[in-house]
Amino acid sequence: MESHSHLFFDCHFSSLVWKQVFTRNGIARPVEPLAQELNWAVHHRKGKNLRDSLYNLSLAASIYTLWG
Repeated sequence: MESHSHLFFDCHFSSLVWKQVFTRNGIARPVEPLAQELNWAVHHRKGKNLRDSLYNLSLAASIYTLWG
């Protein structure tokens, strides 16, 4: 059985998905393991502005897509 971290961030396909999410949201940084990604999102995208809302929607949609 594979871990959540592998399925959502470490495997090749999911890594490509996250790179696109980051690029389309103007984020220039590498994809990190699950705990670091969640920590980054909580500390950097917690606002109510459009940019943060779009990132949060992208995050939720990507997780939903990768889960399915």
